[in-house]
Amino acid sequence: IGGIATLIGTPPNLVFIGILKSNFPNAPEISFLQWMLFALPFSILFLPIAWFYLVNIASPVKSTESNVKKEVLQKELKELGPMSQPEKYTLVIFICTALLWLFRSDFDLGSVKIPGWAK
Repeated sequence: IGGIATLIGTPPNLVFIGILKSNFPNAPEISFLQWMLFALPFSILFLPIAWFYLVNIASPVKSTESNVKKEVLQKELKELGPMSQPEKYTLVIFICTALLWLFRSDFDLGSVKIPGWAK
């Protein structure tokens, strides 16, 4: 479900783009952002449906209480401590990478056109 949300989320997405380019060379390019605008709503819709199915229908154990207590999770989170410098660097690199994926090609909003960095 999460794999369909982004162009690089699962190999069949990239295979589809490759087949589209080879069979229809004059077709407009599907950008990372266009793919997300199309596929992310499906992921958002199907994730709670899958969760409900797995918890209430497919689960062999029916329980009204969670086995993990809230206090245990809070204790574990506190033990992690603040973000380290390498973790902060990784966060910045991830955010930059995601923004570069999103804004690779031009994005036309009708009255406003955001130029992509690929050109």
